[in-house]
Amino acid sequence: MKKGVLFSAVTLAAGLLGAVLRWMERTTGFEAETGLAISGNGPAIALVVLTGLLAAFLIIMGIKIKYKPYFWYDKASLTENPLCFGAYCVAALLMAAAGVMFVVKAMTGEAISVSRLILGVFAVGTAGSLLFTAKLNYKEREKGRYRFRLLVPAFFCCYWLILAYEGRAANPTVLQYMYELFAIICVLLAFYYIAGFDFGKARVRRALFFGQMASFFSITTLADSHGVESALLYVSVSLYLLVYLGVLVDRMEQESLLTM
Repeated sequence: MKKGVLFSAVTLAAGLLGAVLRWMERTTGFEAETGLAISGNGPAIALVVLTGLLAAFLIIMGIKIKYKPYFWYDKASLTENPLCFGAYCVAALLMAAAGVMFVVKAMTGEAISVSRLILGVFAVGTAGSLLFTAKLNYKEREKGRYRFRLLVPAFFCCYWLILAYEGRAANPTVLQYMYELFAIICVLLAFYYIAGFDFGKARVRRALFFGQMASFFSITTLADSHGVESALLYVSVSLYLLVYLGVLVDRMEQESLLTM
């Protein structure tokens, strides 16, 4: 699994560096009184360059992947590594914990926030879907096609994206929250293309690209001002995708789909 680990390690390192740059940008890149972005801020420029370099790296690596129309989900996702299975479980439990926190906060405020309550319940359900899928992917326990539960994370991200934008829409400084939106959008697309393996629509390059960018943006946006529950969501999806995509690269190598 050396190539899979290397692939995910590059994204993890870029994400950690991105989080440092984002923290520096949040500290020095906005006017204290108005909150408007300061033109020519060094960390902000460096973060954009880093994002472009990572995207270019992923595109170049994607060119080296052979195309195979029917690379089914069970072949793409199988792992016998207990560490990978453990990481999946940790990611699912973190998402479930975030969901419970959303529910508690929604119920204990001055007025019940129905939208946040739904988000919390949805997160717990999505965590269950991820955990159940990880269990069946471990040591080739799952067979079959066209499983609806693989689409649950993508549907969850659709709702998550709506609420995230709703809470930021009044802010005229898009730079203050754009990495958060980029993260959720890429997570949504990553889970969408991952589910595609189960429906005879394997888009390996897109799954890898959006999955790695989702992990990068999710780690980067941890430097933004999030509550604990939101931070747990970003950590959970980044962990899950980094491990899953490492497994995917390993499986592609075994199926002779890699030329690098």
